[in-house]
Amino acid sequence: MIQRTKILSLYLLGAALVQIGGYVALTLTPEKLGALFYFDPRIGLFFIESGIRGAELKVPGILQWLSASWLLVISFFLLSGRSILKTYLVSEVVASLPNLFFFVVVVLANLKPAHGFSIGELFLPVVVMILFTILPLILAVLLWRRNARENNLVPARAELAVGADSP
Repeated sequence: MIQRTKILSLYLLGAALVQIGGYVALTLTPEKLGALFYFDPRIGLFFIESGIRGAELKVPGILQWLSASWLLVISFFLLSGRSILKTYLVSEVVASLPNLFFFVVVVLANLKPAHGFSIGELFLPVVVMILFTILPLILAVLLWRRNARENNLVPARAELAVGADSP
């Protein structure tokens, strides 16, 4: 069990470091590395933040930096042995909802003759979302379910043992 949690935490640590590295590269040389935009696991947050501020921002935005930092913190907590799978699951789902919204908006916008971001350009963001969100979420759900099952079995056995010894 601990081994699987460690695998998840190392995976998340790697994802956070890759995300932060991409953001640093985009910040330092946006002209040369602008294509890294397609490899952003939080492309939807950029879309939402641009909409809130009313203008297209420079990549990465504040929300993207916060999400990468949060993922780094979560990975450190998991590495230290703290069981915060529920916190990770909730935060990851919340952070990935803007991606899904972005994908839907792109698809719907492409139903009209005039559009910006094309459906063909979604291939890389979808693959990145699978690698950075879906796979770790699946692993976290499996770990959480296993923890819940193990925790529910222990009290039930203890009650049976206590009940058998009682007169």
